[in-house]
Parts: sequence; structure tokens; C-alpha cells
Amino acid sequence: AAFNIMGDWAVAAFEEQDKELGTDFVAVPSPGTAGTFDFLADSFTLPVGAEHPGGTEAWLETIGSLEGQTAFNAAKGSIPARTDADPADFSEYQQTAIESFANDTIVSSLAHGAAAPVATLNAISDATSKFTTGASDLAAYQTELAAAVNG
Repeated sequence: AAFNIMGDWAVAAFEEQDKELGTDFVAVPSPGTAGTFDFLADSFTLPVGAEHPGGTEAWLETIGSLEGQTAFNAAKGSIPARTDADPADFSEYQQTAIESFANDTIVSSLAHGAAAPVATLNAISDATSKFTTGASDLAAYQTELAAAVNG
């Protein structure tokens, strides 16, 4: 394959195996997306009626702290939500992602259900699957995409 689209977690996995950015692998924006940051956030919550809320509250306090954000994101390969994090504490790739997040147009991830309701995403996925397997032509695909978005 010429390229494989993967999340920032892939960089962390490569680096964990002592692979070096620019030597053993490269990270570039998907073709045609320069100036765009595809956004998805990890979410941690305290469910209503949780049996042991103290443990969850301690986790949320830890993961939301500067130290917790730095440790979590350094291990995962993502960037911190906190704006007071020091980019120097992160990998070269993460520093480019922090810069992109600060300066580029931010769009929510369609693939992860953040940019549209799940029903819309499912309809888009179904239409795309039909088109890419030859079960529909371009006109039908376009009609199904419009229907998915317009409900």
C-alpha cells in the first residue's frame, strides 16, 4: 500500500518499539487535508448511580490534571486537552499535532461518530459499502449519501 491511515495511537505504538519518526516511519496528513485537524476526544465519565464513585472521581481528577494529561497522552500518542501542557514534554509527532490543533481548521471525526449522529454514520457506511462492492453505481451512491445526511 502507498499509505495506511491510522490514528495517533500508531505513532505511540511505533515509538514503544523503538521506531524513529522520519527513519522507520513517517506521519503525514491524509491527502487533500492540509490545514485541517480531524478531532476526536477520549471521554471519561462518572455514571449516575455508580457503585463506587470515589474511585471514579479520583481517576477523573488524575486524568484531568496536568500530570495525568501529560502521562496519558505521552503513552497514547495523542495530545492533551489542557492548554497549559508543555509541548516539549511530548514526541516530535505530538508537537506537530499540538501545532496543527492550535492553527488549523478543526473538524470532528465522522468515522468515530463525532461529526454526525450514529444513524447518519451507519447510513453513510452502508451506502459506501454498496458502492465500493459494486452493488450500486455513482448516481445511486450520491442519492444514498444525500438521504443519509438529510434524514
